[in-house]
Formats: sequence, structure tokens, C-alpha cells
Amino acid sequence: MTIETTLPHGLKTSAFGSQYKTEYDGNLALLDPDRITSGLFANRPAPGTAKRFYYATDNGNLYYDSGTAWVQQTLTAGAHAATHASGGADAITLAESQVTGLVADLAGKEPANANIQTHIAASAPHTGHEVAANKGAANGYAALGAGGRVPIAQLASGTPDGTKFIRDDGTLQVPPGSSGGAVSSVFGRTGAVVKSGSDYAVADITGAEATANKDATGGYAGLTLFKINFKNAANTFTNFFANATTAARTYTFQDRSGTIADDTDLALKAPLVSPALVTPTITGVTDGSSATAGKVGEYISSAVQGITIGNSYVAVTSISLTAGDWDISAQIGNYGAGGNAWYQALIGTTSASSAGATRGLDYFFGLLGAGGAAGYGASIFLRKRVTISSTTAYYLNAAASTTNDTFDGFISARRVR
Repeated sequence: MTIETTLPHGLKTSAFGSQYKTEYDGNLALLDPDRITSGLFANRPAPGTAKRFYYATDNGNLYYDSGTAWVQQTLTAGAHAATHASGGADAITLAESQVTGLVADLAGKEPANANIQTHIAASAPHTGHEVAANKGAANGYAALGAGGRVPIAQLASGTPDGTKFIRDDGTLQVPPGSSGGAVSSVFGRTGAVVKSGSDYAVADITGAEATANKDATGGYAGLTLFKINFKNAANTFTNFFANATTAARTYTFQDRSGTIADDTDLALKAPLVSPALVTPTITGVTDGSSATAGKVGEYISSAVQGITIGNSYVAVTSISLTAGDWDISAQIGNYGAGGNAWYQALIGTTSASSAGATRGLDYFFGLLGAGGAAGYGASIFLRKRVTISSTTAYYLNAAASTTNDTFDGFISARRVR
């Protein structure tokens, strides 16, 4: 049982110590509603008490209770902070002893510094790099002067005067025999020497030939208007094929590579013999195939049945032939209905016409129904050779004295050339 006493301003007190903490917190909330409490962020009390603060120890943020929600606060340094900075009116200073672990931390840095010094002292600390102290030093590397060149002092020893050269022992020396002055002689001459052709021997010039060797034995052939100058045994510009000839000659050769031959060379050649010509043998095919178009042996044909023929010519059938030499054959026949009748057929180039046809050459007559009885037939066989230079159509044309009979027709052609 708890006995509480109400104090002014709504404060409470407890007669029992076990209730002291609860009453204390309640009293504190009444006296200081803006107080700051702390703890883990997840342990914040529910919002609803306005003007109180909560500091989250795990994320370091300060939150304000607006009465309905916790609002995170942003802290900014005030103008007073500058007074505590170094050089400020109230600068904060710390003694070495006030910084925990400072001495130990600095001691831990010393080995690293020692390693750096050892690295710098190494003869070649980095591949492809040189220590600056070796610049211009013995066994180091050359320094460059203001003009971007190596100073003469780093090239050779001695006193430079503009007339010396660097000898292979690294010293500046005066050219031999010059005493520091001009060259004493050139080609055995002194003074202002100007070179001439006589100063050089032809034998001393690689690839040169003396002009005295032109057209000479063991020399080289000269050219006159780009033609070789031939000489005979008498060493004259004459016919070199006969020493007795003294008249000048000009010889022009074919513009081709090869060897010049004379009559002696030609006499050594075997006489030319005409080869024997053998008449080729044309072998026929044995595989049952047909000749291709345009080849010898090409074959073309056309056949019809049941054609009724009257007194006027009709085209029974036809074929088309390309340029060449052709052997054309044709046949026409009937099965008579009775009675005597005549008919004729021809091979021509005009459809249903006998124009240009010659009897006995292009067309022939036949007699139908011999003896007047029905069932008798007759046939006409035609053959014609044609030589043409362009594609031409050939027709089997026919006419009869009756219209009671029907005819069968056939035309073919074989290329012979």
C-alpha cells in the first residue's frame, strides 16, 4: 500500500523508498520538461511529451520531441567556437601528457622513418631512376647546361679554345701537325686548294670506268645515238663481219632479249620438218545420250496425228532450226475412206503454202484409196538438205483432193555440220 502526499505545484512524495524513483522522475518532468535523456536509438520512449530531448548513444544524433514525433537536430558550431581555436582569445591547449598514447604512437612511427632513410641511401632505389646526388658526379649521369648540351667539362679534361678535339683518352688535344692552325696541305698543295678531277684516280672511285676504255679491248662498248659501236678486227667502225669491208655500217637489232646468231649458228640447227597431219577419227557415243544443241549430231523432230487436209495447203507440223548444215526428213500418210483421190506434201519455209517449192525437189504427189476401196492408205517420204546462217522455221505443208481422210505427219532434222 502506497501513501502519497501532495505537495504544492502538483509535486508528490512517497513514504516508502521503493516508490522514490518513480515519483522522482515524475517530479523532474514537471520541473524540467526540456531535460535530455540518453540511450540506444531503439530505446527512445514514445513521442508525446513536448520540448524534451533524447541523445542516441549508438549513432551520435540528438532528437527533439515535438509532442507528436521525434525530430533529429542538426548541431552547428557557434561563433564562440572560434575563440577556442589555435590563436583564439580562449585557445585550448593540451600538454603532451594529456594526450593518451601520444608517446607510444610516435614511437611506432620511428621504424617507418628509418626504413625511408635506408631506402634513400640505397644505390639504386628505383628501376629506371637515378639519385639526384649523382647528377654531374663521377659514375653518375651528365648534367645539361643552359643550352641543353652536356658541358665540355663533363666530356673531357683540358682547356677548351675552339680548335681542339676530344681524344679517346678523354682529353682535349690539338690536331696533329696543325699546331692549332689551318691544315698545312691538301693533295700536296698549300694555300687555298681547289680540288680537281686529276686529284682522284679512277681506280679509287667505286663503280667508275675510265673513258680511255671506251670501245677498247677489255673495256666497254660505246654508244652512238644509243646504238652500240661495233668494231672489226682492224679496230675500225666498219662491217665487223668482214675485215675487208671498210665502208661504215649501222646495225639495228630487234628490241628484244636474246642472243645474236650468225650463219654458223643457224647451220647447227636441225632443219624444220612439217609434222604429218592425221585425219581425226570421230567416235560415236555409246552411252545412249543425245548430242547437245549446236553440236554435230543434234536432232530435232515433231509429229502429229489426225489432221484433216483439203484442197488448200495446211501446215501439218513444223520445226525450228538454228544456223548450220541440216538434213531434213518428212513423212505424211493416211488411211483412206474409199475412192480415188490425190494429195501432195512439201518441206518449205512458209506456213500452209507451196511458195518457192519445186516439184520433184521440194514436193511430191501421192494417190489415195487405190482401187476405190475403203481402208487403203498411202504415204509420201520427203528429204531435204539446208544450210542456213540464222534460225529458220521449216514446215511440212500438205493438200488433198478430198476432205474425207485424215493424215498423220512427221518432220525431223539432224545437224551434219
